[in-house]
Amino acid sequence: MVVIAMGAIPAFAQKQPHDFLKTIGGFSDGDLAKLDAGDVITTTLDTHVKNELALMGAARIEGTIQTFLEVYRDIETFEKAIGTAKMLSEPPKMADLQGLDFDKGELKSLEHCKLEDCGIKLDQQTLKELQSQIDWSAQNSHEAVARFLRERIFDYAKAYQEGGNASLAVYRNKSKPRFVAKEFAALLEKSPYLLQYRPKLNAYLLDYPKGTLAGASDFLYWDVINFGPKPTMRLIHVTIDPPEEGTNVATIISSKQLYYSHYFDTGLELYSLIPDSEQPDKVFYVVALNRYRTDLGGGLSGKVMRLGATSGTKGAMKNTIAAAQAAVQERSR
Repeated sequence: MVVIAMGAIPAFAQKQPHDFLKTIGGFSDGDLAKLDAGDVITTTLDTHVKNELALMGAARIEGTIQTFLEVYRDIETFEKAIGTAKMLSEPPKMADLQGLDFDKGELKSLEHCKLEDCGIKLDQQTLKELQSQIDWSAQNSHEAVARFLRERIFDYAKAYQEGGNASLAVYRNKSKPRFVAKEFAALLEKSPYLLQYRPKLNAYLLDYPKGTLAGASDFLYWDVINFGPKPTMRLIHVTIDPPEEGTNVATIISSKQLYYSHYFDTGLELYSLIPDSEQPDKVFYVVALNRYRTDLGGGLSGKVMRLGATSGTKGAMKNTIAAAQAAVQERSR
């Protein structure tokens, strides 16, 4: 594992990412040779934060950054390598959630679950409303629960678009509140490369929707991914930040994790699309930096679950990058 160090930040702004990958990711010359040969490389980063998980990955792609963005904006196809995804309309519509399904057993378990021990991550008010409003004796109660959850996720997305981080959930674990907004802000503080390299994007992620980011575009989507024992549903805010003329050559894709049904409270996934200095119109590198705040407990079981989450998210990162690499190179032939 490698510690993210402030002194190494300037390497992130270089036209080619090799020094950054060596300094921050701890990749060897052999790893970088594999990268330039077309392999996807990944590693786990040490963050010194007990409930945080950090990963880095990279690939060399023969094609254009514009083609990658076209592939990425088709998010429903882009994420097929790891699960199912659906982009929300602008403004969101309830119909956007119709394809979202949940495990029947998990839905049934919500009848008697407790705030600190529930099959699906819910805030206190939502759990109270759910348990009091559903006719749990009905034969199709799981369908009513699924519909209730879709409605709440829809409301959550709308509230976030109107109120930003202040509208994010508050969870409880053994009576201690966990504020998703605070967890995300703390996660950004532990991401100095973003603050120093792209300060306007950093501020935008904290201030949304109050602030603006010139040239950027946004969308929300939900997905259900398979990286652990149980499929996990997420709600995500994407910001695509183009290069700043004369300063930064990279296009940054930020995926701000607003909701997880399992394992995590929040996260930030970053793709940096960096032109090759020798063939900028034909070749580029994608560097992924993903950081998450987990809700996994302590002890042996918590350790085992963290190891599983690390392995699963690392595998999902590699599969996603590899699928994007193949799609871009296929379109570019």
